Amino acid sequence: MLRRIVLKLLRINDQRGTSLANLVFKRIIQLISGSDESSMSQWIKKIYRITGSRIKINKSYSFNGEDSILSRYLPESKGSYLDIGCGNPIKGSNTYQFYKRGWKGHCVDPIPKLIRRHRIFRSRDLQHLGVIGDKKKKSTFYEFDANDFSTTSIERLEELVGKGFKVHKIRNPFVFEISSLGIQAKPDQPFLLDIDVEGTEIDILSSIDWKHFTPRVIAVEEWDSPIYEPTPVRRLLETQKYRLICRAYVTSIYVHSTYLDSSTHQ
Repeated sequence: MLRRIVLKLLRINDQRGTSLANLVFKRIIQLISGSDESSMSQWIKKIYRITGSRIKINKSYSFNGEDSILSRYLPESKGSYLDIGCGNPIKGSNTYQFYKRGWKGHCVDPIPKLIRRHRIFRSRDLQHLGVIGDKKKKSTFYEFDANDFSTTSIERLEELVGKGFKVHKIRNPFVFEISSLGIQAKPDQPFLLDIDVEGTEIDILSSIDWKHFTPRVIAVEEWDSPIYEPTPVRRLLETQKYRLICRAYVTSIYVHSTYLDSSTHQ
């Protein structure tokens, strides 16, 4: 929406694959110098090429730029998210850029110190100490010194221990279901579901009541790439009309087809 308004006000023809900043910069050059080929225009372009790579228009807080990719499909100034396995509130977070934009949502993690940090740095959010799962079943959480490796998955635990990682602490976290949070989402609404739980992603996705909770975008950590050989996560999400849009290292980004096919996205 913002892109279309700016382009219309400045009378700029949209170009797919070109950032709004670059289109606006090119237009400014034309307005100042009168022509793309003038000596002043060429001089400004030269300065921009030298310094442009050092200028960050939108800072990314994700480990691999996931938030910048997600923003293409979640451009609204207000929205919500459910961050499962939220980790650090700022560094490496896929949702902090949205929080700074004005969004708010739910953050879930079984590690107390991380939840405490969230409550300090992200006071608009609702923080939940525990794990998402079947509340009828008990859960054991294996915490490693590197918090990002901590998991409730026995398979992931055995894999990490086999690689020499040591369990720092074992917890029995509170288990609750997504439905208990009282949140609903539809593809036409700005909503992000972010999942980073080290091995139990498919269990969480399988537990969702899709009739009431269909977030527009889902970012999920998958150690096995779903691009050439569909993973269980990809196969499940495709049955719910999601499309794999991008792969950022180990994060797969899925967007609902209803939004992708809508005039809003076009």
